[in-house]
Amino acid sequence: PMEAVQRMSTVHVFVSVHGAGMTNTFFMHPNSAIVEIIPHPLCTCRSRDYFYGISGYYHGSSIAQGIRHYVYCVPAYNTVFQVKPVDNAPNVKCNWKQLHAVASVKIEEHHFASMMKGVERELVASGVIEVHDNIISLNPNVNG
Repeated sequence: PMEAVQRMSTVHVFVSVHGAGMTNTFFMHPNSAIVEIIPHPLCTCRSRDYFYGISGYYHGSSIAQGIRHYVYCVPAYNTVFQVKPVDNAPNVKCNWKQLHAVASVKIEEHHFASMMKGVERELVASGVIEVHDNIISLNPNVNG
C-alpha cells in the first residue's frame, strides 16, 4: 500500500532479520542505512546462486541506491532451528530450506548495541541525522 511506501521514504535506519520484508528498503532514500540480521548458516554461505556470505542478499541493491548496508551475523549458538539443516560443507549450496529452517535468533545485546552505536556515529558524521541525546546506550538497563 501507498502508506508503506511513504513510511519507508522517511526511515533513516531500517533494522530487520533477513527476509522478504527487506524488499521495503527499495523505497528508502540515499544515505539512509539498513542493518540486515542474518542467521547462521546463511551468514557464512559461499554459494554463488544465493548470496555471498556477509555481504548479504540486499547488499547490492542497497549500494546501488546509495544506502549504507550493515550486517549483523547471528552465530550458530544463537540460532534456533525448527529442523537443523545440513551444515555448509565446502560443496553444499546454500538454499531457502536453510533460511526456512530457522525458528528464532538471539541477539547479543552488547554486541548489537555497539554495532548500532557505530551506525549512529557514521550517520551523524555524514550529516544524515542529528543527535541531541544518545539514541543507543551501551548500558544494558537503558534499551529495554
